Amino acid sequence: MIPAPRTFVAAFLLCAGAPVALAQFSPPEAISDPGQIGAPDAVDVDGDGIVDLLAIRERPSQAGELLFMRGLGGGLLESPLVVGTTSDRPLQVRAAELNSDGALDVVVTTQGGVVRFLQQPGGGFGAGESLTSAYAIGLGVADVDLDGTVDILEGAQFNSGQPSRVHLSNGVGGYTTIDLTGSVGESTRTLAASDVDGDGDMDLIRSTVDATYLHTNDGQLGFTQSLIFAFGPSFVSVGDLDGDGDDDIARAGFISGGLAWIENTGGGTFAPAQSVLNSSYSLSSPGIADIDGDGWNDLVFAQDSNGVLRWFRNDSAGAFEPGTLIDVNTGSIWLAPPADMDGDLDLDLLTYTALGVNEDVNLYRNLGSQGVAVCTAAVNSTGAPGVLTLTGSRSVGDNELMATGTDLPSGTVGVLLAGRTQGQSTPAGSSGTLCIAGTLEVLGGSQRVITVGPAGTFRRAVDLTSFPGPSGGVIAGEAWVFQSWFRDASPSVTSNFTVAVEVAFVM
Repeated sequence: MIPAPRTFVAAFLLCAGAPVALAQFSPPEAISDPGQIGAPDAVDVDGDGIVDLLAIRERPSQAGELLFMRGLGGGLLESPLVVGTTSDRPLQVRAAELNSDGALDVVVTTQGGVVRFLQQPGGGFGAGESLTSAYAIGLGVADVDLDGTVDILEGAQFNSGQPSRVHLSNGVGGYTTIDLTGSVGESTRTLAASDVDGDGDMDLIRSTVDATYLHTNDGQLGFTQSLIFAFGPSFVSVGDLDGDGDDDIARAGFISGGLAWIENTGGGTFAPAQSVLNSSYSLSSPGIADIDGDGWNDLVFAQDSNGVLRWFRNDSAGAFEPGTLIDVNTGSIWLAPPADMDGDLDLDLLTYTALGVNEDVNLYRNLGSQGVAVCTAAVNSTGAPGVLTLTGSRSVGDNELMATGTDLPSGTVGVLLAGRTQGQSTPAGSSGTLCIAGTLEVLGGSQRVITVGPAGTFRRAVDLTSFPGPSGGVIAGEAWVFQSWFRDASPSVTSNFTVAVEVAFVM
């Protein structure tokens, strides 16, 4: 029997009569060679419309390197290219336009201060320029003074003797610095900008080893510190978790305390923490992002102590569904900001190991879904049912729909089917159910035969303008059912089917 490939389904089991959207992640893909690569930031650095990857690497001398991995499309990257160096150990990296020339630059925090790298005309980066000289751990980029330029938020280390700071950009490479009162002697892990109190200016949320603070902007860039909550070592992220238009806080305990979210109740006040997960394990920074494309921000986090990666779906009613396990690694992992690495219009996950450990940066592809499952699939010879997901866009005008099959027998062949009507029948010799009735269209034209890859998967672009049957293609307002048929032997039948997914198309 062919062993089932690892596919991490981030959804609840389909119940009869209750179609649900399927969201799932691929097995982890190492997208860099090992070598102490960490803290990646996924962004289109070179402006070609494809997401690239920036990362940092610690050298044995405690110095650091800035790495650039050019995106090739589909989540593929070129080998790391060293584009800059730091004289001290690097800690975090972010891309932002720092000098108003239309090109993305890079800022890095190190044990010797904040260093920036300006992108040069024609590509490449200039030598690193030190902006500060004290140990900096936290890093953020935001337009704090709302002048249309990107400012730098620097979180100081407790033993640096310096406060955390905001470096206000003048738009041409210079800065005016604001010290945050009350921040000396504290390790500021997170520093984020948000209009917390809804008065039209940007406030700051700062998380330390012991507590999380609000620095309220008086409208003249004077910041007054107040306590949001006192809690042991933790990481926080900021984003709208209840859909009311203001930013809330997600908190992950670094030593213990689990995962929780804190609602912004308006006017600069916050409700008591609401637990999402009780855990005695060490957690890393939580991710806030709309993973399943339903318009509500979800929570994702990694456990630093045992390598667990989980997704908590926002139920749109002020709570989060039970966490879905995405993967379990053998070592410590951290979560980078989610990004659409493969260009299929949903957010993928990037994990990495803290600097000083020789591990890869790993990509978990969000296989998502633009439709709902309308019938289940029978178990095939892999020991699992075949899964079909449709990602990208439901827009006929976009014509950017991608079909992905997983948990299929390696090396087998199949086809992608489509029809306008749901149904249920079992063709002779098949152990699966055909869930399309009426006219059945085999997609792909002369390339309609699909060969499943060694990992038990396939990917096929769906051209909505060119269907082979009488329809000719998809019209906005129509609903179509998609399903894949494939050869199988389990043990006496000759074929099987994946789950079927119905998509309602729009303009």
